[in-house]
Amino acid sequence: MLGESGVGDKQDIDQARRASEGLGLFIRTLTGLDRAAAQEAFSEFLIDRTLNGAQLDFINLIINDLTMNGVMEPGRLYESPFNGVAPRGPEVLFSNDDADRMVSILRSIKYKPSRRARWRSDRVAALVAAACPTFGAARQGVRVLRQPVR
Repeated sequence: MLGESGVGDKQDIDQARRASEGLGLFIRTLTGLDRAAAQEAFSEFLIDRTLNGAQLDFINLIINDLTMNGVMEPGRLYESPFNGVAPRGPEVLFSNDDADRMVSILRSIKYKPSRRARWRSDRVAALVAAACPTFGAARQGVRVLRQPVR
């Protein structure tokens, strides 16, 4: 669909697919993840828990990162802005089992997105294909879609 619409030739699309481990993942890194999908991914983790303020801040930082970037590598949990809340990583705030569960959730988001996340990526791909004449313009156009609706 993208190649036929002039967004990029087959080589451009194949390169993007390989570089980002799949075209859907590539599009999600451009568009971000739907906030509700990110919250849904962490909902099981949060069930029947009472979190303190720092723990809530840490989880919200993860959800914000996913909303902006679509996926998040687990190593980011030890970088800024996360280390502002937990200087030595999530194990400062959570048990090792909980930290491992966060990593599992982040990996599942990357490799098995929710239906909501897949729908958003498919919808954006269709919009890009219809609106943008070149692959470079497509990437720029998608970035505009990431801006919050006011």
